[in-house]
Amino acid sequence: MNAFIAEYASGVASRAKRPIRFHCLVPPMSPHTEFGAAAAHAYAKMAGQTFEDFVKQLPSPPSPADIGAAVVALHEDPKKWNQVSYGISAKGLAPVEIPNSNVIRSSSPRLTKKDEIIYWTTTGIVVGIMLWSAINFAFNPAMKGAFTHFGLPNWFRIELTVAKFLGAFALLIPRIPRMIKDFAYAGFAITLMSAPIAHLSSGDPIFYEIGHATFFICLVVSYLYYHKRIGGAA
Repeated sequence: MNAFIAEYASGVASRAKRPIRFHCLVPPMSPHTEFGAAAAHAYAKMAGQTFEDFVKQLPSPPSPADIGAAVVALHEDPKKWNQVSYGISAKGLAPVEIPNSNVIRSSSPRLTKKDEIIYWTTTGIVVGIMLWSAINFAFNPAMKGAFTHFGLPNWFRIELTVAKFLGAFALLIPRIPRMIKDFAYAGFAITLMSAPIAHLSSGDPIFYEIGHATFFICLVVSYLYYHKRIGGAA
């Protein structure tokens, strides 16, 4: 039972992907509570024992003083903080080992202030240029001629405008799901790689591509630091 709770707690801690210390303090099962009695009945049945025999093997539950002492001991000893789950008894804290060795037991590494500045600066540049471009596409009459110059239909201008608005908001709003953000990054990458091709194939000066290259680098840096920020692999 304790190992199951510990594994579940470790999974929650690793999926949170936030710089938060997560600990699970697990007292022994008590057959005197409704939940504990139901669990004891289930485990006794699995063990092929009677409820009474199974209960006799359970350690006595900790007192409030035992639990308080365990919390204080955990708070005062940073060496204990990387362990997610502990059992509590009158003897103190005891690490609960998790059978599944693939479970990550510690929370994601904390980003430095420099990392946060790099992430938000590059993301802000990408979002800003995409919003400016979308507004330009939507309200500047000359953009219709620009798309004609590239040999592109007007409906593509409208489609690209909507996509840039949606992508910019996806990167800017923190609680947007990771998959949607990844789609936004991919869409902007395709846009910033396609723009130079369109300009060069239409005979435009090559110095136009300095801006595209700069924004593409910002996009890549933002993407890498976003995944570093959430603790996932890029």
